[in-house]
Amino acid sequence: MSQMHPYYVAYMGFSFCISCRTSCYQKQQLMEIIGKKYLVDFGMAQAILYFESQTSLTFTITEKGGTVQNTKETVAVKLTMIRPHVLMAIWQEASGTTVTQVQDYENGIIYSNWTRPGGEFYNAQGTIKPV
Repeated sequence: MSQMHPYYVAYMGFSFCISCRTSCYQKQQLMEIIGKKYLVDFGMAQAILYFESQTSLTFTITEKGGTVQNTKETVAVKLTMIRPHVLMAIWQEASGTTVTQVQDYENGIIYSNWTRPGGEFYNAQGTIKPV
């Protein structure tokens, strides 16, 4: 059932791992995005997200304000599963900008909130799909 822990107990449709005494489902969901690239389109900007691991994300801004870009940065990321196929990703960029995103892989929707070092707050909704 899981490559993470081989010892499971099934109860009311849920599988619980005896090894870690929790549901490993969240870990499995997070592992589904690792090593994959996703195209994010906010209309005014596009980017490619590449989850290298559960703690490392490389994003490449490919378009901004109608102008082709190639801005690439690798950041430490914290991923939290909200529900199946929906996760929250948070990180801080080298510029000091902090980003919080809710990524809904089931419906292909992404919500992004970011704060620049000067305190300006922005948010956007867009699409997310595998590349």
